[in-house]
Amino acid sequence: MAVNLAGKVVDQAGDPKASLTVSLYEAATWEAAGAATATDTTDSDGLWDFTGKDITKTWLVVVTDGTKNFIIDARNSIQLTEIDLITSLSVDTIKEHTAAGGVTIDGIVIKDNVLRLAVDNSVLSLVGGSAGGEGEAGYGAILNLYGKTAATVPGQFWVSTPDAAKTANIKRVSISGAVAKAVVAWADCYHTGMKFGLAGTATGEFTIDGATSGTVTVGVANIAGTWTLVLPAAVGTAGYQLTDVNGDGRTAWNAAASLREYKDIVGLCDRPQAALDKILSTPVYHFHYKEGKGTGDKETEYVGVMGDEAPWAMHFNGGIVNPVNSLGFSILGMQALNAKIEVLKEEVAMLRMPLANRG
Repeated sequence: MAVNLAGKVVDQAGDPKASLTVSLYEAATWEAAGAATATDTTDSDGLWDFTGKDITKTWLVVVTDGTKNFIIDARNSIQLTEIDLITSLSVDTIKEHTAAGGVTIDGIVIKDNVLRLAVDNSVLSLVGGSAGGEGEAGYGAILNLYGKTAATVPGQFWVSTPDAAKTANIKRVSISGAVAKAVVAWADCYHTGMKFGLAGTATGEFTIDGATSGTVTVGVANIAGTWTLVLPAAVGTAGYQLTDVNGDGRTAWNAAASLREYKDIVGLCDRPQAALDKILSTPVYHFHYKEGKGTGDKETEYVGVMGDEAPWAMHFNGGIVNPVNSLGFSILGMQALNAKIEVLKEEVAMLRMPLANRG
């Protein structure tokens, strides 16, 4: 049995294209780069035809227009060197023509907002460079999205960027998948402008878990104010406290240090009685701290002095008890009392002596 093959070639405007070479191949001959079985030339109406061909064979028609080939394959396929579609193309699958060559798309718009993997045990890599992919180094930024059953890294999300030399990629961020609580791991990343919470919406806080157990939550007051906390440049000495000396948020490690090497000595206190006089003239009260003030404990009844009535026992602008002065004045007061006791002891001893022995 025989079959006639015919067709018509037109341009984008629908006008016939004449004088184009049309070649007829058997499919196996075409793939082996063999000679054509027959050739024809399109006429003034763009028509071509091959008559009386064996219907049992698989035929392939090639229309050549300069460097472009249009291929009609009897195996239910059409091959084009170049195609220019103005409006739309509807397909289920786009495959690469050359093995491992990939498919090049010059600009892409995803209309329905979904770009998904064909199977769950694979990875989708978005590469910011001319080459590269999962596990390959030295290219631009790479996003790896792993399917839910991907081996060893199910459902994970990775962000990688090149190193300084642009010869290797560093996995900067990875988020685990297929777990109730995901782990986010960071590598060689520095953060600026990070903010927790939003005024009027939620109070900022973050939590820190121990490797074995326990959780520490760091947060701020609902009405947090606006200020900056600056930590010291180094770790503190044992027994020191973190203090804000100048009231500007800049902290330092400080303590009521007592070694001589820490002090610029002005002179020796040689007037114990003056210290005792100040102690004896200072009123002492029972009191409770107001809410959020002092020690923060408003339930305990304290016994103590008022800063404005005992400036000698205060520091930091007269508002905070000075433990160094309190100890120093206590010692001076005891020295003054001891001096008085010594005088009294001498007077008592004199009174106990017989009159004949008194000077």
